[in-house]
Amino acid sequence: ITEHKLKVGNWETLAFVDLKFVIIDYDIINDQKEDLVNNDYFFTLNSNQEILTKYSSKLKVKLLNKEANSVEVSFTSNNPRKATDLSNAISTGFIDYDLDRQISSSNQIIDFVENQLNDVFVRLKNSEVSIQEFKIDNKVSNSEGFTEMYIDRLSILEEESIKLELEQDILLEWRRRFGGCV
Repeated sequence: ITEHKLKVGNWETLAFVDLKFVIIDYDIINDQKEDLVNNDYFFTLNSNQEILTKYSSKLKVKLLNKEANSVEVSFTSNNPRKATDLSNAISTGFIDYDLDRQISSSNQIIDFVENQLNDVFVRLKNSEVSIQEFKIDNKVSNSEGFTEMYIDRLSILEEESIKLELEQDILLEWRRRFGGCV
């Protein structure tokens, strides 16, 4: 246990925290002045383990609705301000954790989709090169309407095939990551 005397209204630096005490209600202190003749106000900073041991039994977290992802956080204390602050801090921590998890999941999905789009783009370029090589090798000219129509149709079918493969890959990846039925 370490003891430090601190002054009201000044920032005081300890090894692990900076503190500033501000008196909110002078009347309460004046009313208690006679009872505290030679006693100073004091408080204790507890370790994380001491806090966990002291308060964990007073904390209740209850799943309200799994489908709605809603939970109830409550804390029992004789001090309503402490109960409110701790409940709000735990709720905020949970929301931050859940948001980070969702952002990470979304980023993974975006990375997957971008990779798939890049793969499709490369395959499409390769298909275009193959079509051009086919035209050159077989002396297909652009003036021949029939051949052009078949090549256009082939390009459309190739694009549709690539889109379907991309959708299939996305659905399979979704199933792999999140387990649902697809």
